[in-house]
Amino acid sequence: SKLWREWYKIYKIQVLTGEELYKKKQEIYSGFNHFCWLLIIKAMDHLGISPEDKDLPIEKELKLIGRKVNIKLIRLEDQTFEIHLVDSKKKIRFVPIFSNLNNLSTSDDDFDNYISIIDQQVEKSSCKTIILFPDQNIVKPDNDKLKKINSLFLKSGKKNNPYGIIPVSPFSLFSVEKVGRAIRQFIDGTIIKSYPPEFDINNSLIPELIQNNNHWIEKNSKSDGIFIIKPPANNDIQKLDRYISSEIHKAQGKGKSFTHRKQILEEFKIKLEEIRNCYKCLLACPLCNVSQLENNFNNRYLDNKTFTCSCKNCKVEWGLNSCANCKSNFPFISLNAKISEDQLKVGWVDNMFGMDLIASPCGSKGERMYYRCTNCNYCSFHENLNCELK
Repeated sequence: SKLWREWYKIYKIQVLTGEELYKKKQEIYSGFNHFCWLLIIKAMDHLGISPEDKDLPIEKELKLIGRKVNIKLIRLEDQTFEIHLVDSKKKIRFVPIFSNLNNLSTSDDDFDNYISIIDQQVEKSSCKTIILFPDQNIVKPDNDKLKKINSLFLKSGKKNNPYGIIPVSPFSLFSVEKVGRAIRQFIDGTIIKSYPPEFDINNSLIPELIQNNNHWIEKNSKSDGIFIIKPPANNDIQKLDRYISSEIHKAQGKGKSFTHRKQILEEFKIKLEEIRNCYKCLLACPLCNVSQLENNFNNRYLDNKTFTCSCKNCKVEWGLNSCANCKSNFPFISLNAKISEDQLKVGWVDNMFGMDLIASPCGSKGERMYYRCTNCNYCSFHENLNCELK
């Protein structure tokens, strides 16, 4: 009789009170929220980024180590999550939304209205936002809508704030890859876009600094300061250190009239150690995290501040490309692969490269890969904004 009663419950239509229905929905959302939190932690672990002390329980705020930068993962009171790059004061926000966008996408009006609401909320954000929603695989939307809900490169309507919408599920191995790529795009993209390192220097000191160091120091024409356009060798730093020390000694011997110059020189000497280490992150391979020699760095075009760096360990290349359309520089990681025109299925980038990319590839000629601008989506292979290889 007990077995019969349990079997009866399966087919019995349960009528829930308003309070019971609210509680059930809250439990479902809470479960999805916890899953997203663990998914982000798992993705960061795959990227080689983990808590400083792995023995401590997972709290609302985690200090993480990896990629040679200070990182924090924070769970906010509104049940959203943020990753902070402490030194550069940059952040990205993850927002779990328990709504089946796959089903909504069968109705033009419902889908457009929902995307419009997301767009309006993103307009209020001070950082890039990634929307995570449950991928239930019940229905397949048409190709254009599928691209919209499987993209990291969306822009809000008025302010052009960057955001992404990606489906996640505990039953999909690609969920970790998709979230991992969003995190890599933020962390490694921010590191790569920090080129060239910039230092505020008193204008009066700049000409003499550049005079014998123009192969690695360049004046910042837009403000007081200098750019370090390539990794300084130890000999470069030692030579500059000797020169600054000598000039400090000379200024000290010339009395009070040279006090200001002495102060400027001493302030710069303090920055020398920071200048020595300013390429620590840029020279670290984004995939294997092995630091590369200065010789592996190539500042290709000094006028538009682009560069490449290659890893002798895993043979990957990374750097900044210049977009022919919007003229901005965008970060990329280049892997050895051949891209063919028959790869038109949405999600092929995730399937082929997983989380090992920043900019999406849009074609290849021989060994050379071409990438979409992460700012305007321009395809450098087909030389337009609307090619089908996405």
